[in-house]
Amino acid sequence: MAALRFVPGFLCFTLAAATPTLGLRVSAETAPPGGYAQFKITVAAPAQISTATIAMTFDPTVFGPVASISSFSATGDQNGSAGASGSTLSATVTSSSASLGQLPGQPVFVVTVPILATAKAGTSTITVDPTQGPWKDQQGDTYLITPASATFTVGGTLSVQSATPGGGLLPSGTVVAINGTGFDSTTTVGISGVVIQ
Repeated sequence: MAALRFVPGFLCFTLAAATPTLGLRVSAETAPPGGYAQFKITVAAPAQISTATIAMTFDPTVFGPVASISSFSATGDQNGSAGASGSTLSATVTSSSASLGQLPGQPVFVVTVPILATAKAGTSTITVDPTQGPWKDQQGDTYLITPASATFTVGGTLSVQSATPGGGLLPSGTVVAINGTGFDSTTTVGISGVVIQ
């Protein structure tokens, strides 16, 4: 019977790369019956994201059909697709520079939904499901993420339906039109890092 002999040499170890993690946030919003709610989906900390996918379903006793969905990246190279059927939506966006989620506070997605005129005062839970498709980093590795939720309140008087233009690098003096309800002479607007005249 042959004996097994240990021969000194190099030991090789394969180290598995740690799965990148990503925290999501969805904004808590308040809007009146007949108004609009804009839900902002952001990352908890800046990250470089090349691909992102979400799905959302809204309570049909509170919300009308999804009005719009937008996406934003630090370089403006976002490209995506979305589908909505009544109060359910799904959306995927990509960025070749992986600049989705790179700027603090800039949303990856903004979803605009009308509030029914018949909606009763109260609250409902808004949930963003990010598991319908991969969220990937700049190397193409898949992030580990979990669904995010927030509370929506039917109430108040002010709501914003849209802002045009809604993003991008704009020259000084650009006029931004804000469409919505509940504006009066005391309403003010602020844009981070911008002087408004």
